[in-house]
Amino acid sequence: MNDDIYPNTVARKPLIALAAALIMPGLGQLYNGDVNRGMLYFLGVGIATPVSAWIALQGPESIAWLLLLVISLVAIGVYIYAMVNAYRTAKKLSGKYTLKACNLPYVYISLIVFGLYFYSNLITYTRATLLESFYIPSTSMVPTILKGDLIIADKQVNCNRCKNKLRRGDVVIFVNPNDRTQLFIKRLIALPGDKVIINETDISVNGKKLTSKIVNTIKDPQHQQRSTEYTTILEKIDDRQYQVRWKKIAQSTRLDVNVPNGQAFLLGDNRSESKDSRHVGTVPLVDIIGKAKQIWFSKRPGGKVRWNRIGRLINASD
Repeated sequence: MNDDIYPNTVARKPLIALAAALIMPGLGQLYNGDVNRGMLYFLGVGIATPVSAWIALQGPESIAWLLLLVISLVAIGVYIYAMVNAYRTAKKLSGKYTLKACNLPYVYISLIVFGLYFYSNLITYTRATLLESFYIPSTSMVPTILKGDLIIADKQVNCNRCKNKLRRGDVVIFVNPNDRTQLFIKRLIALPGDKVIINETDISVNGKKLTSKIVNTIKDPQHQQRSTEYTTILEKIDDRQYQVRWKKIAQSTRLDVNVPNGQAFLLGDNRSESKDSRHVGTVPLVDIIGKAKQIWFSKRPGGKVRWNRIGRLINASD
């Protein structure tokens, strides 16, 4: 009897194991018959997205982007290690491997289909309820947020179970009431029941004037050269302090608004170049989908990376 002949024995090919692990975390281990380890890699890489988002929200705001980066790198490391492990294990099994029930084409295909569904739903859940990243394409929030900034937005706001309630002074992302295919980013100035009066560059909420003082400098050196065109003003609302700017040409804006129930009044920090509640009216609170948390990357359009802006908190007082 030939001891080198085994029934239902097929060699494991390292390159196939590597390719399977690349297609889907854990698939390479399944190909090698290591179901338990395969499931561990599959779940570990999958839950990394919501777990990293949740940890970033629980930790200090100043390191939210760093926590996301570290956990994402760990997940990528696990993914790579799973591929290496699948390759090495297949090499050891290249001689004699008895096929198992998991080594059938329909099992592989089922895992891939389920994996795509599983991962896409985890990503959708994370973006809808935890954190989402947004690219800023406009200058309507200068000097607080610049064109080319990429920000992290906290989606756990504006709901009964959310611990972070909306406050005056928050920078928020919301659905444009006049075009629901667009998202805007503005500063929340007034909540339901508040009275807002705008008289040229003077703004008051519930009889309290927001203007604190005129300042000579703004946060980003890129805009210093345009200081002759604008007046930069330090505003304060409740315990939040921030900079806004107006063009030095005469302003003719006059507005008197009582914010209705269930609505909010929002303004861009670049007051002369922002389409906000002065143009689109008050915004339903239910249309506010997130609160800007931190800048995790910034690059001048067509220019260099703004390293000094990475990690900057958006809703921190100046």
